Amino acid sequence: MAMLADYARSLDPEVVISANDFDAVMRPSYLIYGIDLASLAGVQDVVMIEDYGLPRWGDGADGRAPVLVNNALTLRTARALIGDTPLSTDPYDQGIGFDGVYSPRRFRQGIAEAAACGATMVVKGTEYVEDGEFTLLTAERFGPQRKAIGNLHRWLAGQAGLYQERENAARVGLLHPGDALWQAWGQLAPLYFGAGQTLLAAGIPWRVVVGKPHMADLDLLLCFGAIPDEGAVPPGLRVVPVQELPGWAPRPLSFLARHRGLRSVVSRLVGWLFQSYFRWRWWRQLVDRLGLQHFFWQTPFFRLPPVPAREALLEALGERPYPRVMAGAPVLAEVWRKGKGWQLHLVNYGAGPQPVTVEFGQPVRGTILSPDGPAGVVLEGQSVEIGLDVYAVLDYRE
Repeated sequence: MAMLADYARSLDPEVVISANDFDAVMRPSYLIYGIDLASLAGVQDVVMIEDYGLPRWGDGADGRAPVLVNNALTLRTARALIGDTPLSTDPYDQGIGFDGVYSPRRFRQGIAEAAACGATMVVKGTEYVEDGEFTLLTAERFGPQRKAIGNLHRWLAGQAGLYQERENAARVGLLHPGDALWQAWGQLAPLYFGAGQTLLAAGIPWRVVVGKPHMADLDLLLCFGAIPDEGAVPPGLRVVPVQELPGWAPRPLSFLARHRGLRSVVSRLVGWLFQSYFRWRWWRQLVDRLGLQHFFWQTPFFRLPPVPAREALLEALGERPYPRVMAGAPVLAEVWRKGKGWQLHLVNYGAGPQPVTVEFGQPVRGTILSPDGPAGVVLEGQSVEIGLDVYAVLDYRE
């Protein structure tokens, strides 16, 4: 990231780009790293977040809870905190030294997801390991990846007008918990990210809000922890305290959290283990072989909540807002208002193409735009079924 910052400054000495926004909204980074994302955005021209959110869907066939790795949670939260500052994401899968060159599809999914959420994805050219050796994306064998990336980038450049002068129009909002999120991370983070994951997996568009001015056009507001005062939300807006729903009670304080002395001992031990990883090669090799390094920097919040908890949250929504997206594997749905028209951005998290049905609630007319198919397919009617490979934009008017 420091190299990116140096390169940006070489083009324009006035550009300020963050090299320290690591995992800025997926961990209690305000507490651990001293990172205040909103304040940083005020003195930067670009905010770039480096994390482990390269899209991946696991349906739970291994007997564990389904896992939906994504950057939508990070991008939507960061977007609410940083305002109009341009936003980029730099996602890994497992991390430097563990990632091989991603498949063309995963590159496309990451780029499309960022574009749908109003951001850009940084495509790394280095830090990949293949056959035990570091390699570059420019190696001859990775021509299919470069072709897929180039094709999608050219399509996005040709559709640049779609992404300008618009407002996110999701009808469901998640109220950002503010400082309470890092102050009570163990209790609030599972609720906040669990709710986002539940809605994401169900194909329901949602956005993060941080104050009353951003709530005017919402139908429903999910809150976490303290319930906002009556004057803090627009009249008539329905507020659902997630922690009061079945299966969503905050976790009690852990044993370590309740015993300060023991916590201090364990913290020092964990700190020593982490430092040893970078100090001694034999220790790093052992930790890598056992897969223990991921306990330090992977998040547990990509696992979907238990089925009963997800059902309780979706039931609390009442009638789902339009447009409604239905698919087998999860599909990211981002809805935007542009002038008198609407845009529905769809990103397929699945491992392959799948049929997707969209219901609008009333007759609409427009076009289906996609880098994966023919240009300008006519969209007309109250519902439409499309074959979604990776990315499509439904551009329409009611």
